[in-house]
Amino acid sequence: MNGNEPIRHPGRPRCEATRKAILSAARRMFESSNLRDLTIDAIAKQAGVSKATIYRWWNNKADLVMDACLEELREYATFNCKEGSAVEVITGQMRRLIQVYRGPTGRIVAQLMAEGQYQPEICSRFLASHGEIRCRELQEILGGEREQVIFLADLLYGPIYFRLIRHSCPLDDSFADMLCAHAAIWIKQWLDGTFFPPA
Repeated sequence: MNGNEPIRHPGRPRCEATRKAILSAARRMFESSNLRDLTIDAIAKQAGVSKATIYRWWNNKADLVMDACLEELREYATFNCKEGSAVEVITGQMRRLIQVYRGPTGRIVAQLMAEGQYQPEICSRFLASHGEIRCRELQEILGGEREQVIFLADLLYGPIYFRLIRHSCPLDDSFADMLCAHAAIWIKQWLDGTFFPPA
């Protein structure tokens, strides 16, 4: 499984047009609602499908909304190694992520993180389907031990999620410029072996 591919559930093969209609309906409705108030019945009506169709492919509304979110994130969260150096590849991906989090996808992710306070499995799935994959990709680009890469990922992405959840400061171009400037320093230090102090 690569990127943010949704978990495959047992049942009939999915018709792509129907799948996209369901995911689109879930995204639109979740933007103006929350997970507790959202219902499979409402999503089915919005998508023009039966509840049975949705339940054949998703176990519950949390899985459906998560897949809708990950589907949208895939394009922005993937590292594009054609962008050049490690600094350019990683900061390019960070800028795309900041950009998409300014819009509806950011509101969806923020709501999912908030719901995760009451349903920890939501955060666990997001981390497994998005965060862990990004860490593995970072490790492929930069090398290093897993725990060290996770620490670097916390520095790179932690400020993005802090602003996304807190709503205290905007995810604007100024923030992206400052964060990516610091990220470039950290990545160069990582590559020349000076990121961590001598033991």
